[in-house]
Amino acid sequence: MNRHVPEAVEQQIEKDAITVPGLSWADFTPSDLQTIPQLGGVYVFYDTTDRPVYVGISKTNVRRRVKDHQTRFWFKDPLVVRGAFLEIPDPELCAKIEAILIKFLGKHALLNVKGATKDLDD
Repeated sequence: MNRHVPEAVEQQIEKDAITVPGLSWADFTPSDLQTIPQLGGVYVFYDTTDRPVYVGISKTNVRRRVKDHQTRFWFKDPLVVRGAFLEIPDPELCAKIEAILIKFLGKHALLNVKGATKDLDD
């Protein structure tokens, strides 16, 4: 059953997500390295429909990791147009959060296969 989330609730969720103490969240443009933080954490690439394409981690510098992705055949508009980054200084926690995100997204993240549960009946 699909239900509409009231706009006020969506705005509160966004506000709370941005202001979680101790966590730093940033949106970036994957094709523009200058917009990408040079910190460790979890990142997500999104396509033009805002669908998650890829979830990844960098223990020390996400900008270097994204620069490596830029050489991949799939790293092109419209498949990768937006990125989001969550700074997580603890490498062990970073890996756990990445695994959780991949598990939650499952078949909805286009390029993550490792750790994702796919429903073959769909």
